[in-house]
Amino acid sequence: MPAFTQGLVAFAYLALAGGAVFALANWGGEIGAPYSAAVGAAIALAGALIHGALTRSRRDRLLGEMLRALHRSQASIAEGVTVLREELRDLATLVDETHANLPGRGYGELAAEMRVLETLLRQAAPEEATPFERRRAPRAVTGPSAPPRDVGDDDEVLDLIHDSLEHSRIDVYLQPVVSLPQRKPTFYETFSRLRSSEGAEIEPAKYLAVAERTGLITAIDNNLLFRCVQLVRRTQRRNLKLGFFCNISPHTLRDTSFFPEFIDFMERNERLAPSLVFEFAQTDFASHDGGVRANLGRLADMGFRFSIDQIETLDLDVGELVDRQVSFLKVEADALLARLVDGGLDVHRLLRMLDRAGIYLIVEKIESEAQVVELLDYGIDFGQGYLFGAPRLSREGE
Repeated sequence: MPAFTQGLVAFAYLALAGGAVFALANWGGEIGAPYSAAVGAAIALAGALIHGALTRSRRDRLLGEMLRALHRSQASIAEGVTVLREELRDLATLVDETHANLPGRGYGELAAEMRVLETLLRQAAPEEATPFERRRAPRAVTGPSAPPRDVGDDDEVLDLIHDSLEHSRIDVYLQPVVSLPQRKPTFYETFSRLRSSEGAEIEPAKYLAVAERTGLITAIDNNLLFRCVQLVRRTQRRNLKLGFFCNISPHTLRDTSFFPEFIDFMERNERLAPSLVFEFAQTDFASHDGGVRANLGRLADMGFRFSIDQIETLDLDVGELVDRQVSFLKVEADALLARLVDGGLDVHRLLRMLDRAGIYLIVEKIESEAQVVELLDYGIDFGQGYLFGAPRLSREGE
C-alpha cells in the first residue's frame, strides 16, 4: 500500500497504544506507570506485528500475481518460438527440395506459394484503395482474449477489415467434429475471426456484410485457406489423424485471379488431400456455374473432398453428390429432430442411401445430452456442437 497509508496505519496503532498508557496512568487507580507503559508497549508491538503480517501478505500476493503473469508470458513466448521453429523447418524443407529438384517440384511449390501470398497481399491492401482504406494502425499489443468490440458505421468496419488484413490480425478458431458414440475428435471445422489493434475480437456478424459488399471477403477466405494448409502440414508431420473443414465462399470460388493459382498450389500439395475438406453452403453448391465446377473438379481429381452445410432441404440428388465428390453433409440437430417428430423423414433410409454412396452425415449444433441420446438411436456417425467443444483459438503449432 502507499507510504501515506502505511503511515496512517502506524499512527493509528501508536495512537491507540499512547491512549492506553494515558488512560491507565490517569484512571487506572493503583496501576503504576511501569505497568501502563508495558501495556502501551504491548499494544504498539501487537499493532506493528499485525501491520507487518498484513503488509507481507499483500506483498506476497502481489508477487504471486506477478509470477503467474510472468509464467503466462513465458508460455506465450514459448508457443511463439515453437511456431517460428515450425515455420523455419517448413522453409528449410522447401529450400532443400528446391535445391534437390530444380527446376522440378520444389521450385514449383515455392513459386506457387509465393504467388498465393502475393495475391493475398494485393487483396488485403489494393493499390486503388483510398488513403483512408490503406491507413495503418499500431500493431496489437494484447491477445485475442479482450471482449468483442462494437463497431460503428461502414467506414469504421471497412477500416478495421483492412487493418486486420494488413497486420495479420486474422485468427483461426477450431471446433471439433467428434465420432459417435466415442466422442473422439476426428475433424475440426475452421473459422476466421478478425481482431482489432487493441486485441478485441470482432464478431463476423459485424463485418461480413461490408466485406462481401467491398469484395474483401475473398481476402479473408483466402487467408483462411492458406492457414488451413499450414495446419494440415503440421498435423501430417506429427502423424495426427485429423481432418479440417475449410469453408469457401462463392466470392472466392469466382475469383479468377486467386482461385486458379490456389488450385495450382494444391496440385503441388496433393499429399494434403486426405486431411483437407472444402465446405460450401447448399444454396451456393447448387448455383455453381461451369467454371467453378471445372475448378472443383480439378481439386476432386487430386483427391480433395467436399462437404455441404447450411442444408435447407434433405430432398437430395445423391447421384449428383457422388459425381461431384461430396463426402460429407452437415445437418443442424434441431432441424433433423424436428423432421423426425413430424414423421417427415426416414433417417434409417437416408443413412443407408448415404452409406451406399460413401457420404457421411454430420449432425451439427448439438447442445444437449438429450439430443445425443436421440441421435444415437439412429446410428449417427459424427456430431458437432458446443456440447463437444466451443470454437477455440488455434495455436497452429499444435
